[in-house]
Amino acid sequence: MAGNEKCGLHAAKIDVSTYKRLRLSEFDDQGCDRLVLAIVEKAAEDYIWGRNAELKRPRNGPSVQRMNAEAFFRSSWFEMLTGLNGAAVIYGLERQVKAGCKRRHISRPSETQNASSG
Repeated sequence: MAGNEKCGLHAAKIDVSTYKRLRLSEFDDQGCDRLVLAIVEKAAEDYIWGRNAELKRPRNGPSVQRMNAEAFFRSSWFEMLTGLNGAAVIYGLERQVKAGCKRRHISRPSETQNASSG
């Protein structure tokens, strides 16, 4: 039995004519740039989500999402794709997380007025 069949997945029949209709111009630099941006944005979201989870529940230990995103940012692949220093990106994300924590703990004026009048 093939590996895909064990999982209940079967090889899809692919229509070759579909590929013939694609034009090479659809695979341009702009498409590649959008793909890189989407990958980096998702990694940044995962890092922030994971870091917030760690801060919210420190007894659960390190977040897998944060650790995976951090490994990606520190990888040579990230540097090759973006030309950015991954450590600097992580530093910026940490600042965002810390700024978000500070904003959440600041009470709004209407909340303090309602609490004192009630």
